[in-house]
Amino acid sequence: MKQLSFFRFMTFVAVILFFAIVFSACLKSKDPGLPADVVQSIAETGFNRIELTKTVAHYLEKNDSVGLKAAFFLISNMGWHYSVIYQVSDSTGETYQIDPTAFANGEAMLDYWDSLDIAVGGLIYDPLKFHADRDTVKAGKMIENIDNSLIHPWVKTFHDTIIYQYVLPYRIGNELVEYWKTPILSDYSWLLNAMDTSHPVASLTQLINRHTDSLYHFDKRFVKQAHELSYDEIKRSKRGNYTDLAYQKIRILRAFGIPATLDYTPFISDTNQGFAWAVAMNSEGDFVPLLPPGTEHLFNHKGRIPKVYRRIFHSNENSLFAKKKREVTTPPFIGHFHYKDVTHEYFSISEVVLNMACPDTLVYLAVWNDDEWKAVDWAICLENQAYFKQLATGAFLRPVYLKDKRVEVFGEPFILKDPDD
Repeated sequence: MKQLSFFRFMTFVAVILFFAIVFSACLKSKDPGLPADVVQSIAETGFNRIELTKTVAHYLEKNDSVGLKAAFFLISNMGWHYSVIYQVSDSTGETYQIDPTAFANGEAMLDYWDSLDIAVGGLIYDPLKFHADRDTVKAGKMIENIDNSLIHPWVKTFHDTIIYQYVLPYRIGNELVEYWKTPILSDYSWLLNAMDTSHPVASLTQLINRHTDSLYHFDKRFVKQAHELSYDEIKRSKRGNYTDLAYQKIRILRAFGIPATLDYTPFISDTNQGFAWAVAMNSEGDFVPLLPPGTEHLFNHKGRIPKVYRRIFHSNENSLFAKKKREVTTPPFIGHFHYKDVTHEYFSISEVVLNMACPDTLVYLAVWNDDEWKAVDWAICLENQAYFKQLATGAFLRPVYLKDKRVEVFGEPFILKDPDD
């Protein structure tokens, strides 16, 4: 125990020395010192703060203001980002290992899942481990990621905030962090020879979109898997669910300096799943959907997709993730990470005002999915009034709330009409 205490003491001393070096460098620089949000983020970290400090020190020593600002962005927004490992279990805590590739096709896998779900009284995705970015990232990998994000000349055609938000991040969702830019730049170096150098952004986007659509394919056997496939996993299997395919497309786009991220709807009406797809920014500054082949019809049926959210790395004070306390349980995809509501970019929208007694402060609107009501939007109920914004017209919705981590209904279903009807 004394030896452990001595180790902790020496680590603490090392961290203090690193802070001293960094702050000394800042004082000698003509630029102002470390931003307050960066200092706070580093201070809130445990023993790993030395890695974050080393990242900052690296760019200070190189006098690299561009890399330094990129490091500031990642560190200041890192606090709420994490990887999560799920296990499939039942209400008793019994766990189940389900290998999608063990089944002949998607129907066989879903039949097995449904029969097991009935037999054990309900399967759930139970979070097994959480890994906070600020406590696990290493300086060398952070620096590698930043440097790889800024090497392409066309990156400079985008505003800094766009680069930071949609090129720089090393993660897309809550997947395990693996730093894929270096291997992708090696595996796909041929893109630089194949692209139209006079229109690099449009050309690269088109090449990457076509290549990934032809190489990686949707496999229904993976729709219930408990984790997103890594770059190497999908590279080997060349198959996955729609989220896996979107992740792979986004990874390659970002590695080649194209702003890209994930748009998604938590759940589609009258199906057994949600849907996610990649979007990439064009030279005009607009995000363009890169839909997998054969999925365009989902957007042609009014009301099937009630909400569209965009995954972001930076904090968004309007997301439920920012407003709620961390210990408050929320439905999947609603309050577990930062996002931006972009429903209006896809559909005609309207609002819903519920004037009724609310069973809880947080209430939700849900769609019928996989034989149950699943939440797709949220609102805070004050004085028996809840205000929901930006819902796609035509959606079939029902008010629900969360009780003991399960969705319960408290109002009648309705169809959201267009305001002009």
